[in-house]
Amino acid sequence: MKTTWMGAVVVAGFASGCATPYQRMGIAGGYRDTEVAPGVIRIEVRGNAMTSVDTLVSYFHRRAGEICAPREYDFRLGLGATRDPSTFTATERNSFMGKQVTVTEQPGYSKGWVTGLIACMATPDKASTAVAAQTSPVAPPEVPADRVLAIDVETGELGSVSEASAARLSESRKLAPVTDGKVIALTPEGARVKVDAVKAEAALTLGYHILSGAELAAEQRAAMGQVE
Repeated sequence: MKTTWMGAVVVAGFASGCATPYQRMGIAGGYRDTEVAPGVIRIEVRGNAMTSVDTLVSYFHRRAGEICAPREYDFRLGLGATRDPSTFTATERNSFMGKQVTVTEQPGYSKGWVTGLIACMATPDKASTAVAAQTSPVAPPEVPADRVLAIDVETGELGSVSEASAARLSESRKLAPVTDGKVIALTPEGARVKVDAVKAEAALTLGYHILSGAELAAEQRAAMGQVE
């Protein structure tokens, strides 16, 4: 029976029983990262059949820590496993009963994967003035005295509206007010947080939901016991 070189490599790999090490993406797996938006990094980690998904998750966080060090990071990830196609091998031989062909199947191996997005948090490093300056929150753009900052809740784009329009922000489902450089948002888990307005686009990419003026007004009415 003939064995292809690829089959020999697979057999050798599993005979050694080695999991995918923490490394740049290669034939045996590893991690790779790409900036998909300003301040938002996509990290993908893949392993061989000997590597658990838990190990791949640890690789994800290890790489995230390296990218954002010494800052913390926000993240959102997904994980799973794919199965390689089965391998079929045919053996042909002659016998007194005539030519016979035997086909055997080797099941494919399950390989785990983890992919997610991270955004480094702007927490100054007290040990280094230079790093502190680099990681300090970016100030929102200045606007004329007769205008007010607002943000598009769908795109995260910053803009300004007139004071007259700002009075109607509580009716808008597309715009949200910016207060002290921040907007109110919900995390993918539903927690209420304040997000730097200049990082709203990154927050949206991570799955955050920015509360519009109309949603904030509805919350306020509900808190006051007013019926919609």
